[in-house]
Order: sequence, then structure tokens, then C-alpha cells
Amino acid sequence: MNGEFNGHRSRGAIPHLSLSNYQAENDGIYKQMRYLSLCHPDDGLIQTKKQIIGAGQLGTHSTYSIINPGALYQDQKFQLLCRGEPDETVWFGDFLVHQASPLWCILDDNLNIKESFLLHYPELPPNSRPEDWRLFEYQGKLYTNHSIYMMLDREQWIVRSRPGISEIDLQNRTLTLRWILEPPFEASSEEKNWSFFVHEDSLMCVYSFKPYVILEIDLERGRTYKILEAEPNYQWYDKGKFVGNSTNLVSWNEDHYIMFVHDFLEPKHEQRNRAYMQYGTLISKRTLLPTSIIPRPLIIGGDEPGRHPGVHYTSALVNREDGLYGFYGQGDTHTGIVVFNKDYLNGLFDQYQLNKNKNKQLGIMKGLDSRKGIIVSYPASGFNWVRYCIEYFTGLRTAGKTKLIEDGELAVYRTHYVKYAAEVDSCFCPFYDDQGKPLHRKVVLILRDYRESFIRAAKGKDITDLSVEKIRSGDVFEFEEYFENLKAYDEFSGKKLLVYYPEIVSDLSGITKILDFLELPYDLSNFDLEYHRQQSIKIYDTQHTSHTQNNIYDFSFHQNEADPEIIKAIDEFFSKNYGDLINRYLR
Repeated sequence: MNGEFNGHRSRGAIPHLSLSNYQAENDGIYKQMRYLSLCHPDDGLIQTKKQIIGAGQLGTHSTYSIINPGALYQDQKFQLLCRGEPDETVWFGDFLVHQASPLWCILDDNLNIKESFLLHYPELPPNSRPEDWRLFEYQGKLYTNHSIYMMLDREQWIVRSRPGISEIDLQNRTLTLRWILEPPFEASSEEKNWSFFVHEDSLMCVYSFKPYVILEIDLERGRTYKILEAEPNYQWYDKGKFVGNSTNLVSWNEDHYIMFVHDFLEPKHEQRNRAYMQYGTLISKRTLLPTSIIPRPLIIGGDEPGRHPGVHYTSALVNREDGLYGFYGQGDTHTGIVVFNKDYLNGLFDQYQLNKNKNKQLGIMKGLDSRKGIIVSYPASGFNWVRYCIEYFTGLRTAGKTKLIEDGELAVYRTHYVKYAAEVDSCFCPFYDDQGKPLHRKVVLILRDYRESFIRAAKGKDITDLSVEKIRSGDVFEFEEYFENLKAYDEFSGKKLLVYYPEIVSDLSGITKILDFLELPYDLSNFDLEYHRQQSIKIYDTQHTSHTQNNIYDFSFHQNEADPEIIKAIDEFFSKNYGDLINRYLR
């Protein structure tokens, strides 16, 4: 590199900052965590640890800091997007006096700087400041996820941070802010460090690590959706106050992603001088759940060069054959690199798997993939035939007594009653979260004539004392759940499909509607409808009591056997209580 940088001559490195020994608020815990950290014993975990870019090295835009890089490895070169600070005002509390500088750096295989230049935002919201840029590629384009701080009220000093996504144009050296993101639930005042990754052509992020929450990001609309929530029971030593995300996820091997998380110990003096501790974790590419977490810090701050010796902030990972490269901010001043021995890490990950007896089991009671969708069907509404067809065409399992597929992942979730919740992998998958909001992106509702369903349900419950008086007085044995399902469908604002029982039974029109809606594969070219219908009935008959197998096209079979006055009472009671829903969906 020459001394010119975007019209500015390099002023050289930042003047030497006097270093002080890091002192923790609780010195005993700091000494314990330093002893437990795996970077200090010289036993082969760390292959390289060094500073690669110093403050001031890239001109006036980096005079006081060059830190917290995002990183990718392309064409045998490391591509870094670093945060430069031309002034140190930000460390004294006013983040709007000077903007952080997004500095693009290209390094060779030996981590020598070959080229660097400033990126700029043509436009930003007023009173805002983006910083700490991470990198990812999605659908052939280069993006950065980053924090963006916004001043809402200067007099009362009300500040809010949110994750931003900006598109990178290296040819024109610009950053275009595409979205400022909000979580799909109540946000905190400081939303930051969402860890982005691309999984099966979808853009996602680990929103938080404790509780473990994954969001999917709709980049076209700037919307977010919760697709998974779990409460992992991690094994930890005495640590700091919380667990935060450090890096975006990168591929580790065929089965796993890797990411770093962190916590910190508070300093005795200077709030910003926290001692950061970085931990490695593997995330399953199949379930998107953590499978292994090393509970000892891989590396800990406390003696970093720079204004804040406690700050060792790993912000990006690059996985290469020769090692795992961890790029980090040194003491809020410089950029450093730690290269980890991958064989050593693999040994640790094997040692600290979550499913081993030494660790508590991972609780995934809440874990679900909201993209799959859920089918809601009051009992005896034709869902067993739907299950048979889904399993036949997809080779995937459906929840309930085994039809065709015994093991493996679920093709779709299901529930009989939206108000009941049990295991995700059951006939009563939760429909709502703890705040009463739907958990699923797509809903299919299967409806049978409510009179048929009422009489059929009474038979299934062996209710033999049905009377006009009881029905009119509201003694309807929880049949209101039928209408709670319909009400949930009516109020659902996402993608939804209503399929009626005759569509499912008469031919395959209802089945293909469901398969198309859920984006499940099928091929009807060699599908013998009557043969498979009889196979489905045989399986059903071994598990339940079939009443209409000899009258499958009689859609009033149960009503025709009932007292007309009972049917009239059913109509009167439910029309009185759910008339609007009946008029819209059941006439």
C-alpha cells in the first residue's frame, strides 16, 4: 500500500496508549475464568495470534480505531469490512459527532493488506449511526448486517439500536441501507448482534442464544418471522451476566454450522473495559439447534493492546483447511487474528456434546419450524386420508399413530384443537405462543359439516343421552372447540387455506390443494386412487372405529341416522353462538 487513502495521507499509527492491568469487579471470578480459558496453556489450540491492522494504518478514517471486522474468504483473499473511527468521541458517550467509517480491506493468504478503501452511504436516516459491519452473501449479492443506533430524543437522551441490512456495491464503493429490522415480538431498546446465515436458500439469524431463538428474514419486505424457539440447558462455569452472539454462522462441516458467543465480566473501573470471553458452539444443519458448546472460554480479554485491554471481541469467522480464523477487535483500537487448530476444536466439540450424560438434555418443547405450516382438523374430518397421502407422496412422517412412515422429520404440524397444546411432535402441536400469537406461517383448516361432526363426535365419546333440552342449554361436550378452530382460521392474518371434507373424500382435489399450498411434492401419474383409499381405510380401521367406510360419499350419513329434532337443536344453538362464522363458512 502507498501512503494515500481516499485523498488523505496516512498519519501513521495511533500514539501509544498506556496499558493498565485489567481489574474485574470480582477479581476471584476473573482469575477463575482466566484459568479455565483454553488460550493460555500452550497446548496447541492457538496456531497464530497477532495484530493485523493497527489504528491509523489506513489513514485518517482509522486514526483512533480500526476494529470489529466482518470477513469472507474469496478468490484466495480475505475480504474484511472494518469499523474505522476518525475520532474517539464515541468512547466519551456522543455517538453522533462523528460517523464510524466502513473500511474495506483485502488481505492475501498471509494476512498482508493488499488494498483498502472507504465505503460510503449515499443516504442514512437522520440522527443515526451504523457500525460493526458483518458480512454475508445471499442470492448472488453481497450484504452486511450491522447495528444502527438512532437518537430518538436528545434532550432526554433516548437512544435505540436496531439491526440493519445494507447492500454492498464494491464497484461504486457504496453501502445502501435496505432495512432496519424489528423482531416479530416486542423489541428491547437495544436490538443488536443478530447472527445471520443462509440455510436452504433462506436468510435466517440466531436472534438470541439464551433463550435460543431463530428468525427468518424476508429480505424483499424487510419482515422477520420466528421459526424456532428452545430453552437449551447449557453447561457453564461461573460466568458473566448474559450470553450474547459474537459472529455470523459459517459452515463447519457437512452437518454443522459454527458460531462464537460471548459473555463478559464487568471491570472495576471504566464500564467499556469489560473482559470478553468467547465460546465456540456447533449448530445442527438439520435441526438448527445447538449440538455442542464448549463451556470453557476459548479466549479471554484482559491483556489486549489498546484503550480497553479487556475487550477481545471476535466478530467474524472464516473456516479454512489450515485452521479456523477468528477476526477480532483488539482493545477497541486494532484488528487482530486468532487461528485455531481445528483438530483440537473437534476434540472439544466431541467432549462437550449436549446429548452426553455429562450435560443436561436440550429442551425443545417449544422448538418448531414455522415455515412448515400446521393443519387444523376437528377429529373425524378426513385428516387420516390426508396423512396417508402426504406420507405416500413425500416420504415424510406426520404426527399421530403410524400410517406409512414411522420415523424421521415431520412433513407438517397438526392439531385437533387450537386451544390445546402438547408436544410439538404430537396431534396437539401448539398453535399459539405464550402471548397468544400464532406460531405458524401457514394454516390449513379442514372442515366437515358441523352437524355431521357433532353427531360423529358424540358417537366417538359414547354419548348416548343426547337430548334437545341439553343441546339448547349448552351441554355440547366441548364441541365449541370445532368453532374455536374456525375462529382461529378466520382471525389468522398469514397464508391460509380452507378445505372441506367432500373435497378430500370425493376425489384428490382437496389433497392436491393442501399439497400445493404446503409446497409438498407429489406425482399422480401412477397413483391408483381407489387402491390407496382402501389401504388407508384398512390402516384407519386397525386404529380407530370407522363408521362410513361403506358410505364414504354420503356426506350426511350421521345426520340421517339422528333425530331431526336433535339436528334442529344443534342448528339453533350454534347459529345463536357462532352465526357469523356459520354464515361465512358453513352455509
